Amino acid sequence: MTPEVPSAALVRWAQSLPAVRCVASMLNPWTLANAKGTVPPTTSNGVGDNGIMNPPRNLSIVAEGANDTRFELGTASYAKAAVFNAGGDAAGWQFNAVVGDATPPPQGVYGTPQPPKTADGLGLGSSRADIEAAMGPAHPERRCGYDVVKYVGVPASALQMWFVYRTGRVVAFARFETL
Repeated sequence: MTPEVPSAALVRWAQSLPAVRCVASMLNPWTLANAKGTVPPTTSNGVGDNGIMNPPRNLSIVAEGANDTRFELGTASYAKAAVFNAGGDAAGWQFNAVVGDATPPPQGVYGTPQPPKTADGLGLGSSRADIEAAMGPAHPERRCGYDVVKYVGVPASALQMWFVYRTGRVVAFARFETL
């Protein structure tokens, strides 16, 4: 039987990824970070339309909990990316993230040929201008050499999308939805 939450080794690994090290709350379901030190939100009408689309189905299940909560992890080797999924319909929330320049996880997981993108085809390597064209003007916060933007849906904040930029290009992004 799999554990209910990711192992301590996987949590430490997720917390150590360079693109999210200083904004662990972006990967909250995986890093177990609280909202302390989070990024101020930018409201956007584009959040609902730009969820991570068609997450890969061949990710490794690394933990399962009550209410069909699942934690899934995979890699996209050509992009040196980690692909995270968590949550479930019965759990009442869903989380997806892609983090580039990721070191290999501390346990073997399935690989996927390409990391997922948003419904608009945006993802790792997309420019900040392209993201803002889809999501609206952003209010980034500088963290450890990265620009971090947290978009929240309008009128409610049941949806969040995070983008992490380095030199104007996306190096990580995530979507959290309360169902």
